Amino acid sequence: MIEKTAAFGLPNCYRIGNGGAVVTVTTDAGPRILAYALQGGVNVLGEWPDLKSPTPHGEDWRLRGGHRLWAAPESPDITYAPDNGPVEARPETPNRLKLVQSVDQAGLQKAITVTLDDEGSGVTLQHRITNKRKEPIRLAPWALTVMRGGGTAIIPQEPYKSHDDYFLPARPVILWHYTDPADPRIGWGPRFIRFRSDPTRKDPTKLGVGNKQGWAAYAVEGLLFVKRFPFKDGAPYPDDGSTCQYYTAGAPLSTIYAAQMAGALFGMGIGAYLGGVLFDATGSYTWTVLLSAAASFAAMAIALALPRYRRGAEPASLEAALSRQ
Repeated sequence: MIEKTAAFGLPNCYRIGNGGAVVTVTTDAGPRILAYALQGGVNVLGEWPDLKSPTPHGEDWRLRGGHRLWAAPESPDITYAPDNGPVEARPETPNRLKLVQSVDQAGLQKAITVTLDDEGSGVTLQHRITNKRKEPIRLAPWALTVMRGGGTAIIPQEPYKSHDDYFLPARPVILWHYTDPADPRIGWGPRFIRFRSDPTRKDPTKLGVGNKQGWAAYAVEGLLFVKRFPFKDGAPYPDDGSTCQYYTAGAPLSTIYAAQMAGALFGMGIGAYLGGVLFDATGSYTWTVLLSAAASFAAMAIALALPRYRRGAEPASLEAALSRQ
């Protein structure tokens, strides 16, 4: 059920609930998901309404907390385009709501579709970035969630393979210039990497991982929050092959999931030009329409041929996630 409400000091919000879990979104800014909780439970997402930073666009970018959609790789002009304006809410089913942003100052339009399962705690998010610029741009959708402070992110290691059987590396682990591999907030184990939020440590640290297992988790206050996502082997992921990134500085901890870099936006830049060329040559739009249809069917065939989402070996419980190493 979807109902309009006020939340977190914002008058125009929507609450999606099924009796087992509740998702709260806002249309005053974003697209943003402000809260996710079990019925009657605490919000597992971080709440930071007052944090902000200047941008090249002459308007502050506000953290707010919760879940948002960015564009990777990170850049001041593109990534930090402010999302402080209202967004459109489009209810699609009793448990599904689509949030659509106006075109931002970087020339991109972002949308998040939120679907709560009919029962239980499952939520599916669909992220979409549309290029409204005059020129093509290469980017990846960057699904970023700020988590409730004081918890631990859990990243699965890749399955063990003997040196006698397999010679190639398992996956990339990405460090930033300010990342200290010996930082006690980062725990290295044979089954999991643990990335811990510590309110007493204000210095930032960040870790990127090429996570092929299709899941990662966050444990806080007796709850285990699990994210699942597809992985395509050989796809060009941003930041040296990083599919998952983790950042903390003090209490907040951000879990960042990047989709593969998309070159398909090139079609948006050349489509109008090619249509004009064909019209000038033939005096008709017939060939433009036929070519567009053929390209659409080819794209659909390629999409259907992509590897299906493979779920890795997830922890069965909070205790298993934190104790098995």
